[in-house]
Amino acid sequence: MKEIYLKHFYIVIIVILFFLPLAQMKYKVFEEIKLAGVEYDAKKPELSWKKIFTGETQTEFEKWFAQNIGLRGWMVKTNNQLYYSLFRAASPELDVIIVKKDEFLVKRQIEDYLTIKPAKSVGELEAKIIKMKKVQNILKEKGMAFLLLLTPNKTSVYPEYIPGFYNSENRRTLNNYEKIIPLLEKHQVDFIDGKNVLLDVKNEAGKPVFGKGGAHWNGFGVFCVAKKIIDKLEKVCGKDLTELEVDTIVVDDNPDKADYELVDLMNIWFADRNYETQHVKPIEYEDENKFRPDVVVLGGSFNWSMNSIMMDNQIYNSIDFYYYYSSLNKYLSSGEMKSLGKTWKMNWEEDVFKKDLIILEVNEEHIPVFDNGFCEDILDAISRQ
Repeated sequence: MKEIYLKHFYIVIIVILFFLPLAQMKYKVFEEIKLAGVEYDAKKPELSWKKIFTGETQTEFEKWFAQNIGLRGWMVKTNNQLYYSLFRAASPELDVIIVKKDEFLVKRQIEDYLTIKPAKSVGELEAKIIKMKKVQNILKEKGMAFLLLLTPNKTSVYPEYIPGFYNSENRRTLNNYEKIIPLLEKHQVDFIDGKNVLLDVKNEAGKPVFGKGGAHWNGFGVFCVAKKIIDKLEKVCGKDLTELEVDTIVVDDNPDKADYELVDLMNIWFADRNYETQHVKPIEYEDENKFRPDVVVLGGSFNWSMNSIMMDNQIYNSIDFYYYYSSLNKYLSSGEMKSLGKTWKMNWEEDVFKKDLIILEVNEEHIPVFDNGFCEDILDAISRQ
């Protein structure tokens, strides 16, 4: 009799588990768990005989159902937690690898560094550099400065963390970064090599420049690169900018959110987010005679912390930050930041040519797409003047 009751109990549990997500979709019994990262809304498919026969409806329904099934967040986080707790690994669907010392790396950046993904040809890259040099020369004639900032991936600063199964010692072909540096020097484009800066800091200072659980430079890393940018801009602009010097470095076990962003993107219930990190406090300078440029910045997510350090320490007067040359965020001299999203429309004369400086940030991973078309657009705008 006990065995019968036990079998019935198991059957009831299985039935509940099967229908609970469907009931959740309909009645929202429990609060849904929001997952970290970018998610794209899958539209509910419209029924049509044509799409049914071609298989489009089935594919669209599968995507919609997978994204909207009840308790999805609970199930995803539980699945990922099992991988992490049992195997100290990320779920295979994720673009994250956990390596020794609980360091987190991004798979596609490893593939880029090792040229598992084929690099661009030298000819293709040189064509982009020639166009960039032309932009630099034209801006110089207008009394503006131009600076290219190459930002590194964590993998290229810490290649020793690459797992052995990638067989990285057998890499032979040059990656995009290794091809582009000689071209920049050949065509005399003004640039800062963020990777080289951080490798020097890593070897000389012995301090981490990336968070263990992060994909972007940490506070100490961005501070070191910011100092190099200021030095370079003083030479390029021929003017003195506000100094950036260390006052104190506070070491604690409370990393900034960016230092464990990959941990968050794993979407797990429990993980260690408390590890030793350095927080840099710069010396506060107030000198009204220093040159504080109005700056246009184009690039990606490495700029959020860079923009903050430049504005917080009164290095720049204002920043118009075009995130991937798509959405616009304005850092005002008052300290306020306004996000205009994708609603902006470029007025080249007012929004660009009346500024003091353009900084184009390109991450190693994005060298193939480079400036997202900005150099072509600015050359086109100049030709129409």
